[in-house]
Amino acid sequence: MSAGMCVIMGLWVALFLPETNGVKMSSMPMLFQNHWFWGKLPAMANMSVVSNLPDNTDADTDGLVLGAARLSA
Repeated sequence: MSAGMCVIMGLWVALFLPETNGVKMSSMPMLFQNHWFWGKLPAMANMSVVSNLPDNTDADTDGLVLGAARLSA
């Protein structure tokens, strides 16, 4: 039973969550809008990104998030 659930969860992650390694926060909404599943949802087409991140967040911060971004309809 547990092994079956692990396989199902692994397949869900592989199919429904796009790779975000190296993707800038400003490109994240576009990544999900162009995804084969998430892009078909009507809510994704109407979303725009509102960010309060400083402009110099392109540099690597060793995994630390300095600000937050939120999606608004």
